[in-house]
Amino acid sequence: MWDTTRFAYHVPTLSFSFEHDIRTRLQSLHLRARSTFISLQSMSRYHLTFKDVPPILTEPFILRGYRSTHQPWSYYWKSLFHKHNETINVWSHLVGLFSYTIGQIILFIVGATFFAFDIPQRFWPGALDFIGQGHHLFHLCIYFVTLLQMHGVYWDYETHQKIIDQRSKPDLIFCAGSIISLILWDIVIVWYFRRRLGDKDHAH
Repeated sequence: MWDTTRFAYHVPTLSFSFEHDIRTRLQSLHLRARSTFISLQSMSRYHLTFKDVPPILTEPFILRGYRSTHQPWSYYWKSLFHKHNETINVWSHLVGLFSYTIGQIILFIVGATFFAFDIPQRFWPGALDFIGQGHHLFHLCIYFVTLLQMHGVYWDYETHQKIIDQRSKPDLIFCAGSIISLILWDIVIVWYFRRRLGDKDHAH
């Protein structure tokens, strides 16, 4: 018969060693994180303070770590990989930009594929005549593309509200002119394709 006393004898030892090992690892991790944080804080590649940059580029209660103005593009490109008071902000913007942009591209390609290759109705002819055809899925994907664009615009406005508010607001003439221009271009596109279709009909 299996001797359970030996198992019971070793359990407290295993438990104690496991807890001790976890405690030691957590302490080591804490010390490493603390030393890394201190080393990052001690880095001073960008020495400018809030007094050295234009007021529009300063943040309340942020005193140092500002980048120089009127520098070549290479200066700001390289600053992406160094520590300053905008490093986290810049990378969070890039993550948001890529997530919105890549999401829109993927959705548009997927929707265009459904529409261009008649998917999925080509696999079930007659079964998706009223709902579920590729054209419907294309519109659904475009809906989500527009939703991502709206979220992206809102996110951009929220993160750059101070700069955007200082710019001139679009007036009624500008908005009306944009709408009229869009309608005129739509008319030109419709006229062009109707003419091309008419030429093909006459050719046949």
